[in-house]
Amino acid sequence: MEKETRVVAGVVVVCIALFVAGAMWYNSATKPVPVDMSRLIRENSTKIMVPDAKITIVEFADFECPGCAGIHPVLKRLLTDYSGKISFVYRTFPIHRDSALAATFALAAGEQGKFWEMHDKLYENQSSWAGKEKPPRDIFLGYATDLKLDIAKLEKSLSDSHLEAHVNADRDDALKLGIRGTPTIFINGEILKGIPSDGELRARIDVILAK
Repeated sequence: MEKETRVVAGVVVVCIALFVAGAMWYNSATKPVPVDMSRLIRENSTKIMVPDAKITIVEFADFECPGCAGIHPVLKRLLTDYSGKISFVYRTFPIHRDSALAATFALAAGEQGKFWEMHDKLYENQSSWAGKEKPPRDIFLGYATDLKLDIAKLEKSLSDSHLEAHVNADRDDALKLGIRGTPTIFINGEILKGIPSDGELRARIDVILAK
């Protein structure tokens, strides 16, 4: 009986060891492998780069996407609250009907030093232009006027193919990375699942900054 007890105990120990090893393997196998930053950021990507920042957030987004409009104020607060500690990169991934047009307007505004101002206007006024029957070009020109952009210069930028090429390159990069929806956010190359909350983002950021 004592021998049988020792055998059973040994089997239990082996089973536990195998279970633990299997769990460790599963966790390591299912944990996302960080993407090399060279695949996430192009030389001409629109970005706010902070020297020696420990954190780089990359967002693939669509100006017409409700989820992107929802997380916009969250990311804006983070960049303010963690000023000087986070670099931020915005990549266009147009999925909706008028989002490519919106992206080119933002990029054209960027050529006059006002990408982020147009970026904010597009998101904060999304309900005024997204999904409407009439294309929103005139609305976007109104935003450009509000921002005191040179409209003739803006129109020239919009008529050039280089902005469309920029948007298409961002889209191609997103598809190569397996991205199928927006917003998709990476922190230091690690993709986040779903749309993270303010608290989830701050928790991740605080952990990295504490290292």
